[in-house]
Amino acid sequence: MRLSYFLIVLLGAVVTGCKRTHGSFVCHFGVPGGDQYALTETMAQHIKNNYPALADRSADRTKQGKIYYVAPGCVPSFTFYEIVEPSDIQRIEELARQSLDIAGIERVHLNFYEKQNWVTYSANGGGHRGHEKTIKSITVTKAK
Repeated sequence: MRLSYFLIVLLGAVVTGCKRTHGSFVCHFGVPGGDQYALTETMAQHIKNNYPALADRSADRTKQGKIYYVAPGCVPSFTFYEIVEPSDIQRIEELARQSLDIAGIERVHLNFYEKQNWVTYSANGGGHRGHEKTIKSITVTKAK
């Protein structure tokens, strides 16, 4: 009896203790919900529409060009490749800051790498990332 009461109280504390992000606390346990995917896509569209140098996502198959990947979550993450000039990085940081207001979230993490290093080990495209040179890694927060 005491154990079940303790577990119920503990579960209640965990659920109510999580800061809710757009009505969801699921992402706090490592599983982003649909709302995080939608917010991340909103941010990606803003950046892509205002930074035309980004390659078409179909270029992703070549693993070359100025391309990006997104990872939704409580703090979304963007990974950019071949964007190495400080002025380009600063422009994307500003676009990310603007997109925070559009998406209604507080922060986003940006990673900039010199180029992709995808090591293919099977004919069907399976592989892994080799060492990649980091240009800059930053968490952008809303302007106050």
